[in-house]
Amino acid sequence: MLASGPWAPEAIDVRWLTEPYEPDPAVAAAADEALAGLAARGSPSHDSMAARLAGVSAECGRLELELQPVRWSLRLVEGSAGESLFVHCLVRDRAGRWLAGRRSPWLAVLPGSWHLGAAGSVAARADPVATIRQELDEEWGLAAERLTLAALLGELSGRTVLLATAAVLDGAAPRPNHEHDDWSWWPADVAAWPAEATPELRATAAFADTLVRR
Repeated sequence: MLASGPWAPEAIDVRWLTEPYEPDPAVAAAADEALAGLAARGSPSHDSMAARLAGVSAECGRLELELQPVRWSLRLVEGSAGESLFVHCLVRDRAGRWLAGRRSPWLAVLPGSWHLGAAGSVAARADPVATIRQELDEEWGLAAERLTLAALLGELSGRTVLLATAAVLDGAAPRPNHEHDDWSWWPADVAAWPAEATPELRATAAFADTLVRR
């Protein structure tokens, strides 16, 4: 864990570096090869510039992020994502249920896997909090009644993840986009989740719940 919240959305400060991140040439070549592999199987294979975490400071109830442009495709190289910044927002209704969706088989990353809420990379020069709200709307047609930033995490994959939770109104009806081929509200009690809920999903939910309740 790089930094622990919770933080309100207005407590997130962002500063962008001008120069893009330069990966090792071997990693860049591996990213090119991975993109070609995606194209061969019919998955999205365009590259773009995303955000990379270059520095972080968490003091006095605020989270300061220093970000830098980075190639999106580095995430495709195992362990070499270059600290690319992703957002992951867990979604709950007032009854405490968790929104879960299964990723469509055509997607480039983790096709066919179940995940919680909405997630996505942060584009170069974009605001991470605005990206969270955008992903909620695009993936599920939902708006957060209350949004809380829980933690900043470093993964073995080389990604960094800004983890958030969103509370939605009772009766909110998710409208999943084409990135999902199935979805469900999972029970508030993680122990009652279905078999497709992996240990990683259960741990993520429990971790976020503990932070937000502090």
